[in-house]
Amino acid sequence: MQVHAAAMVQSEAARYDGAVRRLAGTEERYDREALQRAAEEFEAFFLQQMLSVMRRTVPEGGFLKKDHAHEIFEGMLDEALAGEMARAGGIGLANLLVAQLSAKLSVY
Repeated sequence: MQVHAAAMVQSEAARYDGAVRRLAGTEERYDREALQRAAEEFEAFFLQQMLSVMRRTVPEGGFLKKDHAHEIFEGMLDEALAGEMARAGGIGLANLLVAQLSAKLSVY
């Protein structure tokens, strides 16, 4: 299961890395909206990882056994929750990234 989790993390990291690379591949001037989107995607990825790790601390038990379908559902739930959390302001990480990167890059 740890190998599967590691593969999922690498897959997600590659996906968000692509967003950052698209942003970095623009001209010398950067679009504020693109920077905001990339920062929100990064925050969503961070929150998803945090939710996933937090979920692993909950002891198993209850009425239903945890099977592969349940793990897939929880992964999708974490992704959806993290995305909504990031769009609603999240933990403020996206705003901090935008502020920090805007100061260092030519953002219009």
